[in-house]
Amino acid sequence: RVWAATHAYDFRHGSDADQYERLAARLYQGGGFGIPGSENPYDFAPGEPYFAAAVYWLIGDVDTTAARIGMAIAGTLAVLVVFLLGRRLGGPLAGVIGAALAAVYPAPIFYTGLLSSEPIAMLTVAGAMLAFLWAADEGRAAWAWLVPGALFGLTAYLRPEYLLLTALLSLLALVLMWRRR
Repeated sequence: RVWAATHAYDFRHGSDADQYERLAARLYQGGGFGIPGSENPYDFAPGEPYFAAAVYWLIGDVDTTAARIGMAIAGTLAVLVVFLLGRRLGGPLAGVIGAALAAVYPAPIFYTGLLSSEPIAMLTVAGAMLAFLWAADEGRAAWAWLVPGALFGLTAYLRPEYLLLTALLSLLALVLMWRRR
């Protein structure tokens, strides 16, 4: 993942990765979200540009390699969360198999070489699913549902298509809470 982050892929002008880079730089420089002169300045999910802008703020400069390294770290943390999720659902062996597959799955590694939201979304989705199972544990207080809710909200900020998953799991959470009462 770090190799992919430090050996960025060339991409064409106007691609999603290009737009994310431009949005992140503009955010860091105080220009706000949106690209002036663009026909569709708000067509991009804001999660990745804000993530990269936060990295720029931490290091004090626009450095896409640093932002991609941050994504590589998030992708590596996702492997750990996949292990925890697999272990919870099927035991330690399932956790190791899931983590091994997540570690070598090509798509998030490839997208780490771009400034793209997929590696971070892999972390937030796996974390949200793990938090959902935790919140669903017998005897857990109702406030526990805030944790998966926040993680699913963050996921939608990165990848809006996950709003459907969020809605479905919200309904499932309501059913679980209703059945307990």
